[in-house]
Amino acid sequence: TFTLIERKLFLEMGGLDENIFFSFEDVDFSLRLLKKGITPKIYKLAKVFHKGGETTKNADKKDFILASQKAFWEKWTKEEVSNILLKNYYE
Repeated sequence: TFTLIERKLFLEMGGLDENIFFSFEDVDFSLRLLKKGITPKIYKLAKVFHKGGETTKNADKKDFILASQKAFWEKWTKEEVSNILLKNYYE
């Protein structure tokens, strides 16, 4: 995903959670926005080009994904995620 957000709001939200560092940081950030009542917008026609893959250049990708996934699910319960998504879907 690609997220474009005003710096002020990004800082108010506490930025990205450094414990959730690979593949789940955008989901965590979006959930925090939704929990605060801010609905992210999706622009289907936007195109972003990603040059390279620096995050996993010198590391085992599987270990990164598992560690990040563990941190995400330690922070969020499945019930809480479901409730946030359903609440925002029906509003």
